Amino acid sequence: PTHPELLDYLATELVKNDWKLKSIHRLMVLSTAYRQGSALDETAAKEDPENTLLWRMNRRRLDGEALRDSILSVSGTINFKLGGPSVFPEIPTEIKTSGWTVSADAAERNRRSIYVYVKRNLRYPLFTAFDSPDRCETISRRFSTTTALQALMLLNDKLLADQARQFGQRVVKEAGDKAEAQIDYACRLALGREPTAEERTALLAFLQKQATKAGTMKDAVTDLCHALLNLNEFVYVD
Repeated sequence: PTHPELLDYLATELVKNDWKLKSIHRLMVLSTAYRQGSALDETAAKEDPENTLLWRMNRRRLDGEALRDSILSVSGTINFKLGGPSVFPEIPTEIKTSGWTVSADAAERNRRSIYVYVKRNLRYPLFTAFDSPDRCETISRRFSTTTALQALMLLNDKLLADQARQFGQRVVKEAGDKAEAQIDYACRLALGREPTAEERTALLAFLQKQATKAGTMKDAVTDLCHALLNLNEFVYVD
C-alpha cells in the first residue's frame, strides 16, 4: 500500500459508521483528492512524477459502454427510458450470428448501454474494441488498452458515422447557419467548453475545406462532428 495511514483512517471510519460502506463511499467521493482534475502542475510533477501522492487525477479513458452513451448523448439521440428487456443495436453485417435480432425501433436501439443485450459468445463490437471483458470469465476489473483497432472503429464504424450525422443535424438545427456558431456549439456539446481562438480558426478552415470537398455545408458539419468524436478530449476523462 502506498498510503497505509490513509487505509487505517478509512478502516477506523468504517468501524465508527457501523461498517456501512455508503458512508465511506461518500467520504471518498467528496474528498478534494477524488474531485481533482488531471491538469499538470510542473512543480508537483518534478517532485512526484508517478503521482503516488495523488496531487492530480490520472487520465482515464471511457469504457466502451460510457463511450457509446456519450456519443448518443451529444448527438441528441440517447433514449433514457428506464427498465424493460434488453435491446439489440445493429452490428456489422459481416458478423454472422444467431440469437441477435436487431431491435426494430431505432429509439429502442439508442437506449443506454446498460440495456444492450449480453451474449456470452458475441460481445458488441464497440465494447469489445474498448476492453469489454470476456463474458466466459469472472473478472474483477477491466484492463485498459490502446490499439489501432480503437482508432479505426472511431473513424469507420457505422454507429459513429450515423451518430456523427445526427450530431451534425442537431448542430445545424440548434446553432443556426453561421459556421462560427456551429463550431462553438459543437465544441460545447462534445467537449464541454468553447474552442480556443486557434482551434476556432483551424476548425473553420476544416469546415470550409470539407464543404468544398463534399459539396454541401451539411456534409461538412457532419465531418466536423465526426472529427470531434475522435478527439482524445472526448474519449478521455480529465
